[in-house]
Amino acid sequence: MQHDKTFRLAVWDEHFDHKEVTFPDSKVTGAQIAEAAGHAPNVDLVILLHLKSGELESLRPTELADLGPAGTEDVFVIPGAFTHKFLVNGLNMEWPRATLKVRHVLKLARAGEDHELLEELTDQPDRVFKPSDDVRIDGPAQERFKTRRRTFTIIVNTRPKTVDKGVLTFDEVVHLAFPNPPSGPDIQFTIQYARGPAENPSGALVEGGTVKIKDRMEFDVTQTNRS
Repeated sequence: MQHDKTFRLAVWDEHFDHKEVTFPDSKVTGAQIAEAAGHAPNVDLVILLHLKSGELESLRPTELADLGPAGTEDVFVIPGAFTHKFLVNGLNMEWPRATLKVRHVLKLARAGEDHELLEELTDQPDRVFKPSDDVRIDGPAQERFKTRRRTFTIIVNTRPKTVDKGVLTFDEVVHLAFPNPPSGPDIQFTIQYARGPAENPSGALVEGGTVKIKDRMEFDVTQTNRS
C-alpha cells in the first residue's frame, strides 16, 4: 500500500501474527521482504504473496514483487523449503506446513467468521469442518476445499428460526419474531437473549444494536406500548 511515497506491507508468519514494514520503492525482492521482517539471510524461507484475488503465490528471494496498486496486499514469510498445494474456491493456494487451522484457511480465502469450510470429496458428500478443526493439506492428491456461508438455528419466542449470518441487528430479530410487526409512535420492542457465544452469553439487545449469535441461542422478543 502506498503512503507518502513509501510502500507499506503487512508481513505475516505461520501463526498469522504480522508486522508492518515499509519500502521506498514499490518493487522489492523476496529477500528484501524477508530481511525487513527480521529473517536472517541464507535461511530456507517460503515467501508467499497473498494476492488481491485471494490466491497465494510463491516468490523467490531474487524475484521482484510489485507493491503498487495492482500488486500485493500482504506477504507470508515462513521457514521452510517447499510447499503443499491446495485449492479453495478454485483459487490456487500453497503452504509450507502439513496442516492449517480452519480459521486460517478462511482468512486466506477472504471469508468471514460467518462462513464454514468444506472439503470436496470424490464419490462422497462434502466434509464440513468444525471451527476448531485442523485441515490437512499434505495428501497424495491436491486437496480441494470450498467455503459457504454458515447457517444458524436460533430460538425466537420458542420457535426455531434459520439465519445465514453470524451477527443480527435489533430490527432483524424483531422481524424474526414478528414478520409483519406493528408500527407507530407508541409501539416498542424489548429483546432479551440467552445461551449466546462467549462474547455475549446473555443480556439485552437494544434498539440500533447488534449481537453475535450461535446455534440454539434463545431470544425473547416482547412488544409493548410506550407509557
